[in-house]
Amino acid sequence: MLLSPLRNIDEINYRLDGVEELVGASVVRVGLAESLKTIGDIERLAGKISNGNFTAKNCIQLATALDVLPSVKFQLAGFTSPILSDINAGILDMKELADLLTASIDSQPPALMKDGGYIKAGFNAELDKLRNMKEEAESYIKEIEVRERERTGIKTLKTGSNRVFGYYIEISNSFKDKVPEEYIRKQTLTTGERYITEELKLLEEQVLTSGERALALEEKLYEQLMQVLIAAIDDLQKIAAALALLDCLVSLATVAKERRY
Repeated sequence: MLLSPLRNIDEINYRLDGVEELVGASVVRVGLAESLKTIGDIERLAGKISNGNFTAKNCIQLATALDVLPSVKFQLAGFTSPILSDINAGILDMKELADLLTASIDSQPPALMKDGGYIKAGFNAELDKLRNMKEEAESYIKEIEVRERERTGIKTLKTGSNRVFGYYIEISNSFKDKVPEEYIRKQTLTTGERYITEELKLLEEQVLTSGERALALEEKLYEQLMQVLIAAIDDLQKIAAALALLDCLVSLATVAKERRY
C-alpha cells in the first residue's frame, strides 16, 4: 500500500469504505485486532511448509491460528462493505485441517524432532503399542512366571531382567532336575541357574527394537501429515492474504479513530 499508492477512485473508495465501517464499529474492531494477534503469520508458516522445514511446533502454531478463523469470520459477518465481504470470503474453512493438527501433534512437542515424542498419544494405536512395549513387557513377563511355575511345578521359579543378560527365568539349585528341556542355560549363580527361552528372546527383541520402530513410525506419520499440509498451501496463502489486508484496514481504522482523521 505504501509503495504503490492507489490512483483509481473506485479502488480508493473500495478500501476506504472498509476502513469507514471499522471506524464505526469500535467493539468489533478491537476484537478483530485481538484475534489477529493470536493468529500470527500464516504466510510465514505456509512458506516453511513449502520449504520443507515445518516443525511440530509450527503445527501447533498453525492449529492455533486456524482455530481462530471462525471467530474472525463471525466478527466480519455483520459488515456490508464489499472489501470486508471479500475478505470474509477469502478466509476459508480449515476446521478439518485444524482438527487433524490438534489430534496428531502433542500440544507441547519437543524442540528437536529427531528423538520423537511429537505425535500425540492416542492418535495411532500401533505407535502407542510400541511406546508402551517396555511397560507391557514387564506385565507379560510376570504372566510367564505364573504360567511356568504352574506348568513345571517349580515353586521357586521367577522371572527377571538386567542390562547384560536381558530377560531370564531363574531357578534355584534344588529344582534343577525339573528344568524343561527347551530352557537354554544363560548364567550360573551360586544359588541356581538362569535360563532363556525362545519366547523370552522374542520378547526381548521386540522391546529392544520398539524404540527404533516407534521413531520410524512417527516419521512416517509426520510425512503423511506434511503431504496434507502441502496440498493446503494454496488455501493457506489465500487466507494469509485476506488476513493481511484485514490487518491493514483494522490498523488504518484504529489510527483514524484515535487521531480523529
